[in-house]
Amino acid sequence: MTMGNNTENKNVEYNSVQEFIDAMKEKQKQKEQEAKNEHLIRLGLIDKEKSNREYFPYFVNEKCKWDEEVGKYYIGKNVPLEVSDEEYKEILKYDQVEVEEKKPKKSTNWGNTIEVIAWIALILTIIPSIFIFLVGKFDWVACLWAISAIPSFCLLMGFAKLVSAAEKYLQKDDI
Repeated sequence: MTMGNNTENKNVEYNSVQEFIDAMKEKQKQKEQEAKNEHLIRLGLIDKEKSNREYFPYFVNEKCKWDEEVGKYYIGKNVPLEVSDEEYKEILKYDQVEVEEKKPKKSTNWGNTIEVIAWIALILTIIPSIFIFLVGKFDWVACLWAISAIPSFCLLMGFAKLVSAAEKYLQKDDI
């Protein structure tokens, strides 16, 4: 039988209810451990010996710092100090952890906005040109205006796609 209550467990098959419950308990423990680790790091309880750096040849995001000796950008990967359950309970007496669900970042949709502007510019340049042609006044300026609208539209659409791709890349939390 197939069980699952969220998108991560959609296609996982369990042979028994107990197997499902054990898997969910393990998943809950992992979430609690991750929240505990994030809380300890926020408090500055970091194991300097176990922490390391991930290097990049280029600037990845605002968390990047420049290493003068290596000559590359890096992101520090902090590892929290190992804390017993009793010690963590004592820490919680003085600093409560606020567990909050990770919400997706609100998208600004600048790419879509630029795309709409491109379409509006195309329509606003071609329709008057067609109207001038239908009236019977052939004008080279109107003709050039209509023809120049197409490359302008293509450039704006390309720029909109680049902005959309950059927005998607910057929304990733795993970097």
